[in-house]
Amino acid sequence: MTATGDFAYFTDIAHFIAALPLPEPSAIRWTTSEDDVRSPWRGLVQARQEHLRAGN
Repeated sequence: MTATGDFAYFTDIAHFIAALPLPEPSAIRWTTSEDDVRSPWRGLVQARQEHLRAGN
């Protein structure tokens, strides 16, 4: 379902969360730029990591 189905964008988001490059150009047509999508997803992970490191 991630390769050709309705959930193909999950693969991109998983790469964005892990701060990994996409293995090939994305087939997804985002409504904003890839960087605009990548940044908030990665930001969520970084905020959570900082929260956990702070012992909260």
